Amino acid sequence: MAGGNEILNKGEHLFHEGDGSDGMFVIRQGEIQIYLEQGGTEVHLATIEAGGMIGEMALFDKKPRSASAKVASDQTEVTRISNEDFLRVLKQVPKWFVTLMSSLSSRLRDTNQKLQRLEKELHGERIPMDNLLKCLSVLSLIWHKEGYKEGKQWFLERDLAENQIAEILKIPPAIPKDILATFVLSGFYALKKNNYKKDVLMTPNRGILERFTKFLVKFNKSFPDDRGFPKSFVTICLIIAKYQDESGYDYVTVPFEEIIATGKEKGKDTSTWKDSIGYFRQMKEYVSLVKIGEGQIGLKIRRKDYSRFITYCKILDELDKAGVT
Repeated sequence: MAGGNEILNKGEHLFHEGDGSDGMFVIRQGEIQIYLEQGGTEVHLATIEAGGMIGEMALFDKKPRSASAKVASDQTEVTRISNEDFLRVLKQVPKWFVTLMSSLSSRLRDTNQKLQRLEKELHGERIPMDNLLKCLSVLSLIWHKEGYKEGKQWFLERDLAENQIAEILKIPPAIPKDILATFVLSGFYALKKNNYKKDVLMTPNRGILERFTKFLVKFNKSFPDDRGFPKSFVTICLIIAKYQDESGYDYVTVPFEEIIATGKEKGKDTSTWKDSIGYFRQMKEYVSLVKIGEGQIGLKIRRKDYSRFITYCKILDELDKAGVT
């Protein structure tokens, strides 16, 4: 396989967490450190020595880098194998093998993410789900006590909410701060300045928090080991949302095979999508499995409920990224 050799000095990076894949690396000489950055601190995951390789998963599943990699020794030599070089080799490999490797890479990445979550929980760097639910329950009470209405919108001072949650639950102020920042980032709440130049949370309905909290309780009960939906599940949901946008009906049913075909057209790896069916069975209030003809199944949604469900999926994803759940 073709590849270019590079000589790197200590501290130089091959890639950072979140970067797109530009190939894999074979370590010829020296060492490469794999790490995550959490709160400004580098958390060491592994050291790859001569003869090892890194970045191979992204060649199969096309997902962003799941960690950062930098040179750990004084001088290191690596061989870079680009995506183009790899694709030329894949043309000589059976398609079933490529599909198998893509599936294995995706599952290994999911396993790594779950291990990282457990590591954070053990060291107190993530908020346990029970504590998050307590924070949301207190926030709901604060909305009813301190929130005020102007026109069609409800408002609540952000600092007041953060301080009261921290004081009532006896937790560090950074925890409610991260939670509210996530709600704003996901679009659950809007943020604006009041007449005193203070940040205020804004929503047309303060009761939406109670509905989300009920959803979160059900999610935690149904999937106690998860902190968010799998990426494949979310991708399927977003594809269904496209069908909903194109339809003028309150209820929309889409064949599952058609969803998979649409995913393939968009260049998505659909090999593990059928693994998501269990999640749909548990979320039947928002999207339900239905029979459509002989031996076929589809997913049925109701426009009003489904729009809210997509918002919930986005919040879960942002909470997970922020280390809140």
